[in-house]
Amino acid sequence: MQTQSKMEWIKHGDDNIRLFFAKTKQRKLASYIYTINYKTRVLVEGFDLVRQMMCKFYKQLLGKQPSPRESISLEVIQQGAIISQEQQIHMCKEIKKAIFSIPDIKSPSPDGFYSGFYRDTWFKMGPLIRSTVKEFFSTGVIPSYISATKLVILPKVPNPQSAVEFRLISHCDVIYKSISKLLC
Repeated sequence: MQTQSKMEWIKHGDDNIRLFFAKTKQRKLASYIYTINYKTRVLVEGFDLVRQMMCKFYKQLLGKQPSPRESISLEVIQQGAIISQEQQIHMCKEIKKAIFSIPDIKSPSPDGFYSGFYRDTWFKMGPLIRSTVKEFFSTGVIPSYISATKLVILPKVPNPQSAVEFRLISHCDVIYKSISKLLC
């Protein structure tokens, strides 16, 4: 039976491939948002107008860009207490615990790596991750490639009609997530 099915598939060759790509294209087009209601129930049509309206909605929702912060004075930090070697070892364990507490099923970071990647390569990546996290705690500076966040808008309902019917999901770097867990 399986051999016969495979032979049928091979016999129809290009037709099967065309059908597959047509179905894929149809599914992709079905997920596009062509029209959406704006605040005043005015129908906005077209990809560009919908995109502009969604951007405007989420910019208002998320607020303005933060004002630049003053840099941390290293002189002030150096006047504070220095953590002991025992506390440093404890911190390393907490960093590993924070990384390992992020479920594998969470979406990938903007760099494409899941938390499971860091777990599976901990013997090689661990020292690098620990030094990055320690550097953040000693300088207060986090590299922009680690703090980069990807925002994804997903529908909450089958046929969304307004921007409120979407949910905003942020995809943060695994190291960034572990730093925020340690801060909490």
